[in-house]
Amino acid sequence: MLDRLHRIGFRALWCCRAVLAVLLALPLGGCGKQATAAPHSASPAVSPAASPPASPSLVVSQSPSTHAQPAGMGQAPLKAAPTTAPSLLASQPGVTSSALPAPFLLHLPGIAGARAIDNHMTVGFSQGGFKGDVQIYDWTEQDGGLDALLANKRNHLEAKKIADLLAARFDKDPTAPIYLSCHSGGAGLAVWALEQLPDRVKIKSILMMSPALSPSYDLTPALRHVSGSLFVFSSLEDQLVLGLGCRTAGTIDGVHTDAAGRVGFKMPATGDATQYAKVVPMPYNPEWIRLGDRGDHIGAMNQRFARVVLAPLVLSGTIPPDTADKVAILAAQSLQATNRK
Repeated sequence: MLDRLHRIGFRALWCCRAVLAVLLALPLGGCGKQATAAPHSASPAVSPAASPPASPSLVVSQSPSTHAQPAGMGQAPLKAAPTTAPSLLASQPGVTSSALPAPFLLHLPGIAGARAIDNHMTVGFSQGGFKGDVQIYDWTEQDGGLDALLANKRNHLEAKKIADLLAARFDKDPTAPIYLSCHSGGAGLAVWALEQLPDRVKIKSILMMSPALSPSYDLTPALRHVSGSLFVFSSLEDQLVLGLGCRTAGTIDGVHTDAAGRVGFKMPATGDATQYAKVVPMPYNPEWIRLGDRGDHIGAMNQRFARVVLAPLVLSGTIPPDTADKVAILAAQSLQATNRK
């Protein structure tokens, strides 16, 4: 009887792992190292002499000339890449105004590590009007999947590296805005990094796409370092990864429950209502399917969605009133392209 129960339990765990692997585009090998994500463009790799060393987990850095200067909601600074970071794989040179400080976007991927979806999101962000440096920091050390989910000690050490990176950007130019975005398990690293920032350091705003944090995690210490808003994109349709997956394997903070990326955050008894006023829930809107967001675990990482919704939201604090028109135009263009094939 015990053997049969063990076999059933093993099969259930394997099925959960398989679901996570498929949805996060992971190899089922789990413990194997994964290739680092490709840079956004075909820019040549930066030689050590051409730029300061970057963190071993720093996957992509770009200063795209196609970005547009943010009209921000209000604060946080930035600084040039810290000299303590070791592996800058690619960089796109860009032209920024000498009159305005260049903004900085740091993106933290999910437990799969830096993947194509992260490149798509950051490219869309740039196309949507962001003019400044964009970096994807792979905190998984190319050891993604359940290994990354359960590596609590390593994840907190990585969060400290991220905090040091943010502090360095801030100290380089306290007038330049810093933005933070994260997907799935990356939300845990984002929150833990903010908690470790010095009191003087503030970032402007955060985007959380499908955060794999427990709903009652106290965001208060992290929110003290946010001068603008924390936008939380959630979807009840994310049943497999943030529902079944997190109930079985746990959230990034180790709680077996549906994650905040499915049901939203709830202020705990220890929370500060003043800080939680910065949290802006962004539950799934079925109309977003026209922008490529199907409400699943990676829907909000779609390039079109990032261009039309995410970038304007962060830069202005609101979704443009003409978003519906843009959705219709994009749908028509997509249909025309399909008909031409």
